[in-house]
Amino acid sequence: SNRFDIFDVNGSSTRLSINSSGNVGIGTTSPNALGFLEKVLNVSAGSSSSTTLSQAGIIISGSSDSDDADDFAYLSFTNHQSTLSSDRVAEIRAYKAGSNVDTGKLVFYTANGSSLVEALQINEAQQATFAGTTTFNDTSFFSNRGIISWGSMGGGTGFGIRAQSGN
Repeated sequence: SNRFDIFDVNGSSTRLSINSSGNVGIGTTSPNALGFLEKVLNVSAGSSSSTTLSQAGIIISGSSDSDDADDFAYLSFTNHQSTLSSDRVAEIRAYKAGSNVDTGKLVFYTANGSSLVEALQINEAQQATFAGTTTFNDTSFFSNRGIISWGSMGGGTGFGIRAQSGN
């Protein structure tokens, strides 16, 4: 009903649907399925009656060789009312680590009222850096602050969680 649909080669399944409101659905004929949202891109695989694994995915591809800029793909979140550059209020960017094209890291940015600033980085060694200053991997951030401890605690050994003044 007032939709533009693209079917598979047999005409048995709708692969892409654009409804009369301009909402686009991939793998669904109800692209505004989330109700309260005005525009939705709904990528769907399977249904509630599916009995086999049906995975949906979005692939964002770019290209950055060893002497290019490090960022090669991103996902931006915009607010049309924003006065910031390109209306961006948050962003997730994918980078290669230096000249090594076989590495990757993710950097999350949020707007501080005047520009996008780095909020979190997960590098190729799976280390997280918050706000460009605090780096940790697995438990080092917590154990270095006395919050989580492996080993002796109060005369015993094992695992513990505690508060420590000054940290």
